[in-house]
Amino acid sequence: MLGNIDSVVPEALTKMIDIDSERVKNVEAALRQFPAPNYNIHAFYYTWYGNTQFDGKYIHWDHPLLPHWDSKVAAGYPRGRHSPPDDIGANFYPALGAYSSRDPSVIEAHMKQLRAGAIGVLAVSWYPPGMKDENGEPTDDIVPLILEVAHAYHVKVCMIINEKSNYILCSKKWGYSILY
Repeated sequence: MLGNIDSVVPEALTKMIDIDSERVKNVEAALRQFPAPNYNIHAFYYTWYGNTQFDGKYIHWDHPLLPHWDSKVAAGYPRGRHSPPDDIGANFYPALGAYSSRDPSVIEAHMKQLRAGAIGVLAVSWYPPGMKDENGEPTDDIVPLILEVAHAYHVKVCMIINEKSNYILCSKKWGYSILY
């Protein structure tokens, strides 16, 4: 038997509050080391990357090799797909490696990088629910975590809607609503 519920619930709740308070203290301490965010500086942010460790496969890092626009020139180049983790579909290799956009530690690291650069606004590339680009997976489920972590780091978020639609996105403190 668990015993008196009145004594169990407050203890569990206190532990949860202590953990959350500790995280808040850690973030607040981290914020003091960064310059103030400049809300006139925006950075584009793509949520479509995945890796084998976090997602079970590479997503978007392995997109098709883009052919040259001149078919005669294109004939002299390889075809196929990029082969991560060493060959990725990007001009520059990320400091975090071929990361997963779903990894909370990556999102946290990105927020720290933004703040180190005094970047105040994150422009998130967003597809409506269930939609994606031709090389990725739907990523709408990542947005609430991005909003939460960005808020903790005093980074504002705006959404770049990638599909022609009748969507209007309303950002809120802890989530978002989609209006039709």
